Amino acid sequence: SASTQITNGAFTFTNFNIKPGFHEVSFSVSDASGNVDSNSVTYLVSLDIPTAQITSPTFTNLCASADIGEDPSDGLQFDVQIATTGVPINSINTLNVGTTNYPFQVNAQGEATTRVSIPQDGNYNLLASVVNQYGVQSNSGILAIAVDVHKPVFDITTFNNGDLVNILSSPIAALASNIENGKNATLVVNGSLVLPIQAIVDGTVTYSNVTLKSGSNTIKVSGSDACGNFGSDQISVTVDADPPNVAFVSPNSSSTPLGKTDDKDNNINNGFDYDVIVQVSNESVGQTVCLTVESGSPVCKNTGSDFKATFTTQFPEGLITLKATATDAASNS
Repeated sequence: SASTQITNGAFTFTNFNIKPGFHEVSFSVSDASGNVDSNSVTYLVSLDIPTAQITSPTFTNLCASADIGEDPSDGLQFDVQIATTGVPINSINTLNVGTTNYPFQVNAQGEATTRVSIPQDGNYNLLASVVNQYGVQSNSGILAIAVDVHKPVFDITTFNNGDLVNILSSPIAALASNIENGKNATLVVNGSLVLPIQAIVDGTVTYSNVTLKSGSNTIKVSGSDACGNFGSDQISVTVDADPPNVAFVSPNSSSTPLGKTDDKDNNINNGFDYDVIVQVSNESVGQTVCLTVESGSPVCKNTGSDFKATFTTQFPEGLITLKATATDAASNS
């Protein structure tokens, strides 16, 4: 306790040695007539200001690779690490992310890790607020981050996966989403990069006059967005540009004119019956081949294990035109 005199309606007590913590100060005054009045006030002495620093993430662009579980359907989930001083382990502190607050407590080393979930891509500010044992609050610096967890999506539209085609050169086009226009999209065909590299325009990338090979071809389009997220689409296409080789076995170009003895049932009274044999090479067994006699309707059969098809046909007398055609699965004919 101490006493002092009033000067100009005010009084001052000086040179008090006060420990940190809460203190109640009571004082009273009396006038010359002995009238007394008193009052009290409670105040806090805190010499240690708590501190907080967001130590992780250390980068400001959070892409798909930063997502725990890498599932963009639930947004971005990541851990925020905070280092503090002067913060007791039982105090409730807050990490603010956008409009969401995440409470956290520190360990004995003054550190904390908080799992954060951000549902949508965009720009966010992270701010940690901590309190010491006396309730004194302090804030960390603001960490501004940009979130983009959706990988680019490419869709090759020129062919479908597993297509069988009959061309050895074709433009290759693909739709591109979740990636900025102007970004490059690379095309790799059978392990080789196709040059020059093309940029995405209006959500589409197109390569012209791409060379394919006979047989199986692997086509892959890929690219990375501004955040570094990578996406691709890959398909396999089989090229068969060789048409079927169709030949008459019987009759053929060297055959002598057909006569009565060539009739299949040796009875020309019921018409001239003849087995026309057509062979198809350069194709698999079971290839469909069609025979047209003069201007009649085509008759079609599948070749057998010997790659031949036999048509029992009735011919009129005279010069006859036969036409055999085959169209393979790749539409070669």
